[in-house]
This record gives sequence, C-alpha cells and structure tokens, in this order.
Amino acid sequence: MKYDIHFSIAAAVIFVLLLLSIRFQYNNGQNTVKKLRDLIICLLLADLTDVISAYTIAYKEFIPVWLNYVTNTAFFVLETICMALLPRYVRYVVDPVAGKKTVMDRINEGLVFLYVLICISSFYTHLIFYFDENYKYRHGTIYESSYILGLYFMIFAFIRLMSRRKEFAKRQLVSIIGFIIIALSGSIAQFFMPDSLFILYFFFSVAAFIGIYGLETPDYIKLEKALGELKTSQKELEEAVIRAEAADVAKSDFLANMSHEIRTPINAILGMNELISRETTEPSVETYSNNIADAGQSLLALINDILDFSKIEAGRMELVEDDYELSNLLREVNNIIRIRCENKGLKFKINNNEKIPGKLKGDDVRIRQILINLLNNAFKYTDKGSVTLDVDYKDVEDGKIELILSVKDTGIGIRKEDIPALGESFKRVDLQSNRRREGTGLGLSITKAFIDMMHGYLEVDSVYGEGSVFTAHIIQDVVDTTPIGVFNEKATTVKKEKHKASFRVPSARLLIVDDVRMNLMVMKGFLKKTEADIDMVMSGEECLEKVKQNKYDIIFLDHMMPGMDGIETLKRMKEDTEQPNQTTPVIMLTANAILGAREEYMALGLNDYLSKPVDWKQLENMLVKYIPEDKIEKLSE
Repeated sequence: MKYDIHFSIAAAVIFVLLLLSIRFQYNNGQNTVKKLRDLIICLLLADLTDVISAYTIAYKEFIPVWLNYVTNTAFFVLETICMALLPRYVRYVVDPVAGKKTVMDRINEGLVFLYVLICISSFYTHLIFYFDENYKYRHGTIYESSYILGLYFMIFAFIRLMSRRKEFAKRQLVSIIGFIIIALSGSIAQFFMPDSLFILYFFFSVAAFIGIYGLETPDYIKLEKALGELKTSQKELEEAVIRAEAADVAKSDFLANMSHEIRTPINAILGMNELISRETTEPSVETYSNNIADAGQSLLALINDILDFSKIEAGRMELVEDDYELSNLLREVNNIIRIRCENKGLKFKINNNEKIPGKLKGDDVRIRQILINLLNNAFKYTDKGSVTLDVDYKDVEDGKIELILSVKDTGIGIRKEDIPALGESFKRVDLQSNRRREGTGLGLSITKAFIDMMHGYLEVDSVYGEGSVFTAHIIQDVVDTTPIGVFNEKATTVKKEKHKASFRVPSARLLIVDDVRMNLMVMKGFLKKTEADIDMVMSGEECLEKVKQNKYDIIFLDHMMPGMDGIETLKRMKEDTEQPNQTTPVIMLTANAILGAREEYMALGLNDYLSKPVDWKQLENMLVKYIPEDKIEKLSE
C-alpha cells in the first residue's frame, strides 16, 4: 500500500490505553475528565477513519467511488468535531463548573457547523477533496482550510489557557504548554510531510497522554487546593499550620501515587515494545520499535526530573555516597550522549586529565545526572559544530579532590542579561529564539541543586551566537589514587543490546502478582525464553491461595493493588506458617520511585526490589540470583 499508517496504528493503541486508563483510574465524575474522554474518543474514531480511507483509496479499483466519498467525508467531519472538542475541553479546564457560553464559544460552534456542511457537500462541490476522471484522489480548492481551522482552534485554546495561567500550578502550566505545543506541532508537521505519511494523530495521542497524567491527576488537584488554602490570613495561622502538616503528608502520598500512575502505563508501553523488538524480523518495524523506546526513555527522564524536583523542593532529596570507578561513569555518559550527537551531525568528544584518581567516593548516580543534564542542554541548543566534555581535577586536601566537569558547545549561546536567570525552575531564557526547542526548564534547576548538595558550584561562561561553557565543581573523596589514564571513547561505545537468552530454568516455578493484566503480559513475555513454569494472579487474595497450594522459587509481588496491597499480602503470607513458601524469595514489583522506597521494602522483610518500568536485564539477574543453581541451565553462546 502506498500510505504509511504505522504511526496511525500506534496512535490508535495509545488512545485505547488512555481510554482504559480513564475508565479504571480517573472515572471520578469530573467535568474535565469527561470532556477529555470525549475528545480522545473522537480522535480515536478520526484516526481509525483515516486508516480506513487510506485503504479505500489505495484499493480504489475494488471500491465503489461513492464509498470512497463516504469514508473520506466521515474523516473530515470527525476531524472537524475534534477541533471543536479541544476548546470545549479547555473551557472546562479553565472553569470546571463552566457557566454560560461566551460569544466566541457560539461563534466557534457556528464555524464548526458551517465547515461540517462544507465537508458533506464536497461530494458535489469538490471544495475539500474529489476523485478525478481516473478515479484518483485530489485535494479541493480549499483543502488547506482544514489545517487553518485546526490551527485557529488550537491557538484559541492556548490563548484561553494562558489568560488564566496564574490560577495554575507550575507543573500544571508545564503540562498545559506541552499539551498544546505537541498538538500544534503535529498539525504543522503533517502539513509539510508527504501525503502518504500519516503522523498527525500520533502527535495528538502523545498530547492526550500529557493531558491525562499532567492535568487530570485527582490527587494533584486536591493537593494544589490544599496548598492554596495555606495562604490564608494571619488570623487563621494556627489552622493553617495544621493544614500544612496534612498537606506535607498528602504531597508524599501524591509523589508515590504520581510515580505509580505514570510509570504503570509506561511499563506496559516499553515492555510491549521490547517484546515487539525481540520477535520482529522486519527492519522497518525494528526501526519503529527503537524510536518508541527512545521516546519512552525521554518521557521517563522527564517524569524523573519532575519527581526529583518535587523531592528537592520538599527537602527530601539525599545523597547516597559509595565508591565508584570514574572511567565507568564516563563510559555510561559517553554511550548515552554520543549517538544523539552523531544522529544530529554533531561531533562529541571527552577529554580528561589522565592523572585523575580512578576510584572516588560520592553519589555517582547524581553526578551522572549532572553530566547528562548539562550535555543534553548543550546538545539541545547546538545545531552544528561540537559538544565537548572536559574532565579535570584539583587537589583540595589529603584524601579529597575538586572534580571539575566542563561541558562546552558551539551552540546559540546565552545573553549576559539572561545568565542570572539560569537554574530557575520551569524558566527558559530567550524564548523568542528557543520556543521550538523541547524542554521543561527543570534540568539546570535540578543540576544546580545537586551541585549545591555536594558543596560545589556551577560556573557559566557564554558568548551569544558562539556557544557556552558550563563547569561543575564538586568535592569528592579519593578511594584509590591510581590514575584513570586517557579515556578512549571508541573502546567504550556500545550499540543497543538485542536480547539473547543465556540460560533457561524449565524446572523453576514463579508466581507473579499484579492487578494490571498488561503488566502480567509484559512479565510473562520477558520470561518466555526462560521456559519457567509461571503462575499469574491479579490480587493479594489470589496470591495467598496460590502460595498455600504450590511451592515457588520466586514470588514477584506488586505493591499498589486495590483491596489488599503488596505489603499486607506479604504480612499475611508470613503469618501463615503452614504454607510452603516461608523461605521463598519475595521481590517487590513497584512503580514507586520516591526516596527511601528501597529501604522501606527491605525493612519489611522483602528480599529485593524491582522498579517499573521493568528492565529485562535486571529481571534476569534476579532469576540468576535467587533461583537455586541446580535449576539453572546455561546456554552456549
């Protein structure tokens, strides 16, 4: 077929997942949720109609001309209705009780009604589309008006939202801006793309994803209302203090819930994508899969940034210091950044002082995050030239050094007057030049906070139009003075790893407990090649029945389940001294990524902790670690 509908199919899958999420997680009766659900349903129908019309046009020799007119007319009508539903949803976001319609609302409804009539009449007028004497699909004289009308409604929605921006929290504002920009970008991109490539509704599906998990999280809406109430008069100070303590507890609960709610669907998306990557033999499908994986990891990084910012803001972020190899840290950073630069046509280089002590003590996870944030920033604002990481050091005192990490780029640079504003949360400088560049404005804020926690400082030197240099100075303990030597990026660059089974455990029996069916499917798919005997249940009650009946080698137990959660299930399992799994390793499966979660789980008697999205390598390492050695059969390379 001459049309590429892969992105449309992917969009349909995402729309269905979002509708299921609304049905089972956000079905709280709120007006905004109902309007967003209606919008997603309409987008799904328009997307499917777009795919159907692509088939009817492609196989026109088998399709009557009147049917082609019907399918294409249905698509344009649904597309127009979607345009109208977006401002309606925004109206309820701005004002949840949504009183009388404004004059502009009625004008917009009139425009939609008129355009629907034009679409329907196109069978006779050929204004939007038509089929010529050779039965070939053609654009009508006002075909571009569909893009113009769509852009008008998105701009109208954006202006309405921005007019009430002071009423939204910063995180909500970021979600709103992301929602509109992604939808707008999809329309603009589709206009300039070949007619044979359908990408519009994929952009809309991503925008809808942000709308749900950014704007419609009920706990967050309640939290923002509670925090607003704290800004009452001094006469209510005593009551405000009590509410503040309650809000602090609510914020911790919100962080746990937010992490779980967002990571759960991402676990399904990335997990199913990994299974597609394993089983496909089509190079094009593997390319699409790799793109989905990259986009998913980018979305996960954005979520982690927001969670980290929340923890820093609440004063709950702590450093976890341990010994680490500096060369390993640089290798990991190189593998992440190099391919991005090469894909953009940029040169990437790591230079280091070969005398730097090779083994240090500090929080290498946060240092890696500092470097990734600084390098991503350089990559983002550099369109040609290079990005360079220089690693140097200074002796401070016995057993300590000042580690100097300098990121240099040949990008657009920063105006001197804008430099003091760097590091402010959710703020991006020089918006006129950078409005098309992605980002939330959180990266530098988080980076600066981590550097401050390490008793260091960040230097910025930039020439507008020529490039910038960001230099982090942090103090680290020296564990081994053996020099690191010259860093060789060629010896450390690693290609994307393709799954290959290295062992099987056909005699092992596993129990997986998770209340989300798709998560069970992902886990089963990851474990398929191990040939293990797998039981799957969807509640704590079912888990307790299974452990009475069977002896397992490992139990994977989800934390947040309705009714009896994972913690309560574990407690009751341990209390039942008659069941045969008293010594069976229990590994917590959780999307809870807040600080201290691992320590909390270990203290409760769990053997280990596996976070979502589940990494198949970590999962297989768990099997090797906890399944008896005599049940593991190694496979030859």
